[in-house]
Amino acid sequence: MRRFTFFLGVFSVGLVVFLLLTGQFQGTEETFENIETEPPLDATEQNHVVLPFYDYSLGRLRFTLRGLVDLSSGLVLSPGNLMNQSDLLDASIEMPVYAAGRTEPIDKIMFEAQRVTYPGGEEAQVVGDLRVIGAGGSPEMRTRDMVIRWADGEDIRIEGHSPVQVTWPELKLYGSSGMHGSIGSGSGLNSLSFSPPLIIAMKGMVNEDGVVTEQGLDGAPGRQIRVLCNGPTTLKGAENWVRFDGGVQVFEAQPDDPIVPHQAAPPRHIFADYLDLHLEPTTRRLVRIQGSRRENPITIYLGGGVRVEGNQLHWQNGEARVRLSQGVLIHSDLGTFEAQEATVLTQEGRCIISGGVSGKMVGQAITTGSAESQNEALWQITAEDAEFQFEDGQLLTLTARAAPGQVVVIEEQHPEGARIEGEELRWLAIDQQIEVFSTADQRALFSAGNNRIEAKSAALSIGKPRLVFAGGVQAQLVELPTGPTSTVPKWLGENPSCVVEADQLTLQWDAQQRLKQLDAVAGEEPLSLQIQGTESLRLHGSQLQWRGIDGVVRIEGEGRQQILLGDRAELTADRLRLSLAESQASGEGTVEARIGPSAATGSASQVMIGCDEVVVSLATDGMPDGSAEGATEISPGSVIAVRALGHDGRKVEIDDGTILARCEELLWDAVNQRYRFQGKGLQQVEVAGEERNPDIIEAQLITLDPVAATAQLQGQATARVYLGNASAGEAVETDRKLAWNLSAERIDAKLDLSGEQIRLVDVEASNSVQLQQPQGSIEFRGQHCHWDQLHQRLVLSSQDGQGLQTFVRGTDPQDEVVAREVVMVRSTVPGKDSPERLEVLLSSVLSATFQLDPAADKEVGQFQLRTDEMLLVLREPLEGGSIRPHEVLAWGSTDLRGGPYRILAERARVLLRNRSVELEGGERQPVQVLRDGTSDLPPSRSVKLTWGSRGYRVESLPRGGGWSIGDIDSALERMDRKDHRP
Repeated sequence: MRRFTFFLGVFSVGLVVFLLLTGQFQGTEETFENIETEPPLDATEQNHVVLPFYDYSLGRLRFTLRGLVDLSSGLVLSPGNLMNQSDLLDASIEMPVYAAGRTEPIDKIMFEAQRVTYPGGEEAQVVGDLRVIGAGGSPEMRTRDMVIRWADGEDIRIEGHSPVQVTWPELKLYGSSGMHGSIGSGSGLNSLSFSPPLIIAMKGMVNEDGVVTEQGLDGAPGRQIRVLCNGPTTLKGAENWVRFDGGVQVFEAQPDDPIVPHQAAPPRHIFADYLDLHLEPTTRRLVRIQGSRRENPITIYLGGGVRVEGNQLHWQNGEARVRLSQGVLIHSDLGTFEAQEATVLTQEGRCIISGGVSGKMVGQAITTGSAESQNEALWQITAEDAEFQFEDGQLLTLTARAAPGQVVVIEEQHPEGARIEGEELRWLAIDQQIEVFSTADQRALFSAGNNRIEAKSAALSIGKPRLVFAGGVQAQLVELPTGPTSTVPKWLGENPSCVVEADQLTLQWDAQQRLKQLDAVAGEEPLSLQIQGTESLRLHGSQLQWRGIDGVVRIEGEGRQQILLGDRAELTADRLRLSLAESQASGEGTVEARIGPSAATGSASQVMIGCDEVVVSLATDGMPDGSAEGATEISPGSVIAVRALGHDGRKVEIDDGTILARCEELLWDAVNQRYRFQGKGLQQVEVAGEERNPDIIEAQLITLDPVAATAQLQGQATARVYLGNASAGEAVETDRKLAWNLSAERIDAKLDLSGEQIRLVDVEASNSVQLQQPQGSIEFRGQHCHWDQLHQRLVLSSQDGQGLQTFVRGTDPQDEVVAREVVMVRSTVPGKDSPERLEVLLSSVLSATFQLDPAADKEVGQFQLRTDEMLLVLREPLEGGSIRPHEVLAWGSTDLRGGPYRILAERARVLLRNRSVELEGGERQPVQVLRDGTSDLPPSRSVKLTWGSRGYRVESLPRGGGWSIGDIDSALERMDRKDHRP
């Protein structure tokens, strides 16, 4: 009946229109006034149709269908044609929207279609493009080919399978496989379901100040939130929410990025089996996101290989954070962490997990017993909460904190595994290490077996087995750095331990979990490392490195470094090195070394050494004693040798309380207590001198043997000897001694070490010997010199007795004697002011020249003499001055020359003070005087040659005078040369 009524209405209207258009409808011919004539209608081939549809159960208009009927085919209006007309072009469907309980519409929903086919009944079809405008002008939907169905008392249902686009002011939806749902005339949008895949783009989050800005989840301006769904999506209008059901991915994008349902999500996104998005009713702005686990956990992918999983998700508009709860897991390259809740602050690039955090990570093993591979170990982290920090999709840091009164713990997962405790844990991506911090009240603590370390912070490297401790480090280690073969010497004991105090300590292990290296750095105070065992070893300094592979300990850096080897040695230098494998300690840069005293070597005093470089060798395990008496073993760890060097002109200085030496290089045999001083230039050793001033012995090479009490000087050797009064028996100690400077290519001396300084007691010199008395300008030269300190005599000779020794006094002219042997003694009369007196025996005199003081204005005169034996007396003048020849006694075959005279005799006495010579003949050689080569005088018993103002002259004497055989014998006895008497 309704259809019939509808048909009659349509037919009536169409008929009237038809008659008007064809002119067949005419009224009365009467002319009516005040009637305006309509302008003529344009010719058309189409006809406008309006079709209202009613919901009779609700008593109101459901919608109105309008469109154009195509008349181009010559349609003839008739009841049958109108009943069968099903296609309308440029059609629209206007659906009124009513308020609750009212029949007058308050808004409308418009469908604008390219073609609508209405075959009749309760269904119409849209063919071609469709545009839908919602109540109030929003949303706008575009699609194609949709079926519209209705029924009394029900909402209008729509269904299509073409791509669809829905646009709200703050939301865009793109689907590629169609949609279906219902639209209520009382509520507008009721429920729409979109087939997958689809994508939604949202903007216009409200920030904390209530201002609408185009932001993403992280609150960054200019970002959008986009949702990809690979399952059905339902949009509930009344509840103002959208449910994405199946393979949901939420991410951020730029507003001008293409919105494509088939696109792949970026690395940073949220994945869930389903999510509910709550929208603002009018603008459809995103208000809240919620989700729960179905088959798969809700997962937030944060980039850098990190993802956060949980069973529930919540996000609220105005917050730059996403919350996950119930069974939270964080997976990363670092490891896996469990917690009760996670908050992702994407704007700040942070993720905070809380509610009792525990994590497992795989790192390098530092102790044996790991259940993993030999090089790796499973580490467990326990804390109250933790925070992950990201930047550009990469994990930068992880920070874990303990609850008040509790500690953060990281430990290897086996019974003897390492353990680190502290108040806060931090992982740094740039360093690939985990740091454990503490405050002043609670220290970070590391323990592994009996090893224990306390510090302000501890850092564990992930990629390599390394621990770094910083801030007031105090370590007790029973594990010392070692290599494939043990490098800890046995003299430190079977199980030595180590105590370290430093500002920073770094420990590194090798693939077999051996501690391979220890590094320590000082703070304001020097670091300290002490090895405690059978022997004590202490090290102090700025920076220390102990390598296990070669057993080398190095100490360097600012300030002074120090090694103390028990009470055996102490080294202080700019740089120090201790080789435990080689049992050797060395130092460089202004070195100060203290060696001994040592019971093992028999040294009762300390040896102090100052140099630029030093090497101290220690006895290895069970080293035999190399000394002459050595039938025992040297105690392991004892100092056995020292080598010291000076650089850039700085000398090595050695002081043992008795020996004080300076050299370029020192070689010290500590076992045999033998010193060797060598190098470029001259080496020096201080020895006891007269009065308070020490003397210096010098040579290119000096060897001292305190045990044998000997010294050996080689190469430009010099020493000073002192000549006291001689006697035939024991030495006579006098208050005053005459100093002589001795030089030779080699000097050997016996030593007296009983005093505070070395004292030379017996000296022998050889090769290019020079013996000088500077005050008297006296010099002896020869091949070999022996200073007999006991008998206070000096002897110059040669090994074969054929060498020549020379006596020289003065400069130019000078006195000079050349002989085969020289023996000198001192015969000064005891007394404070007594003039110095020396007696010199010269044997086999080849030549002797004595200068005579000038007489009046004459030039200097001289005597020349050859003889078998000569006794030369040198004395200081009574009126003062330097020591000089005073008297000469000669015997044997004597040949004297003075001026034009040559005198042969058996004995001669030269009185230099009187400028005269008395000569006496004997049975073998009577006195014979020759003048200019001829004899003018007959042979005589005695003659006298005088140099005076009238020149040289000779006179006969009744007998020789001035001879005292007793004085000569006494002198020869002091010289131990009685067989040389006349």
